[in-house]
Amino acid sequence: MEAIEALGADQMENAQATDKLKVAEVARLTGLSKATVLREIEAGEFTAYRVGPSQLHIRVARGSVDAYLDRRRVTAEPAPIPAAA
Repeated sequence: MEAIEALGADQMENAQATDKLKVAEVARLTGLSKATVLREIEAGEFTAYRVGPSQLHIRVARGSVDAYLDRRRVTAEPAPIPAAA
């Protein structure tokens, strides 16, 4: 996955201390499946990092999840005003 940056062991501790989310947490927050979250990571929709000694775990930056939701926010159009009779 090219869209995922690998973190070294020293950076992993900092990543865990900051606002990094597991794929399952992102899925729960966005209403997407875990598979869709992984596809969106691959597409560059989320900022993601590989963590852990073997770089097998993926963490997603919370800010990128917030930005993702903001980009998909639906705004209601105002209701039409009825014409006067």
